[in-house]
Amino acid sequence: MADRRRTTVQLAHPLYGEALRADIPTVRRRDLLLQQVEQFQSHGGRRRDDALHIATWQLAATGTADPDMLVQAATLARYARDYPHVVTLLQALSDDHHTTESRVLLGKSHFELGDFAEAEDAFAQAEALAADEGQRLAVVMERTQSLFWSAARTREVSTRPH
Repeated sequence: MADRRRTTVQLAHPLYGEALRADIPTVRRRDLLLQQVEQFQSHGGRRRDDALHIATWQLAATGTADPDMLVQAATLARYARDYPHVVTLLQALSDDHHTTESRVLLGKSHFELGDFAEAEDAFAQAEALAADEGQRLAVVMERTQSLFWSAARTREVSTRPH
């Protein structure tokens, strides 16, 4: 697929990619990922989703990535509603690089995945990092929604008309 000066090739089915990756030795896969990162960065990585690709490749190759890039990539993944990817990216951040906002984003992603205990943990950490009343209020609002839905007895609700 051509997008201005960039051509993207996609496999017909994700399982083909899994099969191909399984045959590539770990060191070679790491080298390929790092070459791809270098190529994107050498051309500026200016497109909206480039941060998501670069952070994902760096994380897969080395187990770490630039903290700012991880947060930017997680935000992009959140807008795509790719919550498992958001969690993976934000869990790669060290504790000293997390902010109130990154912890809230992590909590919201766990909430969307139905991982309410993990969401509560992330919101509690976000509240501890909150620097002012505005941040605390934002955390409390998200945390309240999560706690409400995690405690809701949705399975007991009758679907029959009354």
